[in-house]
This record gives sequence, structure tokens and C-alpha cells, in this order.
Amino acid sequence: MKSKYSVEEIQKILFNKGEFVYAYKNDNGTESKSIANMLIFSKFISDAFETNEICVAYEEYDINSITPISRIINIED
Repeated sequence: MKSKYSVEEIQKILFNKGEFVYAYKNDNGTESKSIANMLIFSKFISDAFETNEICVAYEEYDINSITPISRIINIED
């Protein structure tokens, strides 16, 4: 699946805003919303989510809402 957003675009949004709300296609193919405040890539993530791409995630006390960037449909302003 081709990413609508580049890593550089997401980095810029994170640098300027710190976090963002995004819509993505979940495993059922329906649209869901989440929030992200970091980019993440690791062997553990790639194995667990069966992807070799950089993901967005939300980190507060734990890392949640891990989504490959190719699943992002829209980033809210």
C-alpha cells in the first residue's frame, strides 16, 4: 500500500504541533481515528504488526495506537 503522507511530512507536523489526530483504515477496512505524537520503527513492531514500514504511535506511559503510515487516510489540522 502506498503512503499518502511521507515520513518528512509527519516529522514536520510533529515538530510544529507535538501531536496530531488522524484517520486510518483499521484491520476491518473501516475508518477509525486516533492520535499520534511519535514516529516508531523497530524489529519488534515490524514483527508484531507484519509491516516493514515506519509507524505513528502515541506515547504517554506506554506506546499505544501503532499505525503504519500507509494506513493513514487523513491528518486533521
